[in-house]
Amino acid sequence: MNRETSGTAQVHTQHYLMHTGLILNYLNTSKSVSSVTLSVNNVTLKGTIGKVADENGSGAIVCGTVEGSGVGGNHFANVKLHTVTVDGLSVNTDLSSESYAPLLINTVGSYGGIDAQKISTNNYNSAKAATSLVGHVGNATATNISLAFSNEIALNGKTAESIFTHATLLESFQYLASSSGYYHFNEGETCTYGKEISGTNEYRVITSRIEKRGW
Repeated sequence: MNRETSGTAQVHTQHYLMHTGLILNYLNTSKSVSSVTLSVNNVTLKGTIGKVADENGSGAIVCGTVEGSGVGGNHFANVKLHTVTVDGLSVNTDLSSESYAPLLINTVGSYGGIDAQKISTNNYNSAKAATSLVGHVGNATATNISLAFSNEIALNGKTAESIFTHATLLESFQYLASSSGYYHFNEGETCTYGKEISGTNEYRVITSRIEKRGW
């Protein structure tokens, strides 16, 4: 049976805002398992999600946190997002004034990781969806965080056209040690950032204009 979870404050169904995310927290607190992975593959996400008051945020996939543990060794918790389309998905809040409302994952802590590939959007028509794709990653004492964005991250980063109000990929990334993050793309593929780098036609046109104007 089909059940709608989207709507407005005035018009909605009995299932409106029933769901705030698929998973509250994805953790690895085991002392015997070195790594666990949540794989989200070939998925299209639609509708609206609510904010989680206790977690001070939101996330359609993980509305709490992704975190492992360093007790008794290194125990990692990873999330793989491969071929995920957000099709009109949004956080049900006033994004014109909202300070924090991530779309897919709320927070990532120590020993947490994200591997995102082929992320795309559909059916937004200039509407805003959230403050960022992923929320806060790490903090001043966080360690062993791994972030990887690659292989066609097709999210429009232009301010006027973006579905995000704060940042495209992350609200913040902070750590103390032993962490990494990268955004990798190949020439010719659809990407969020990178069109402005040297070697592209767009870069050559911009450089030519600057030289002619004497900037």
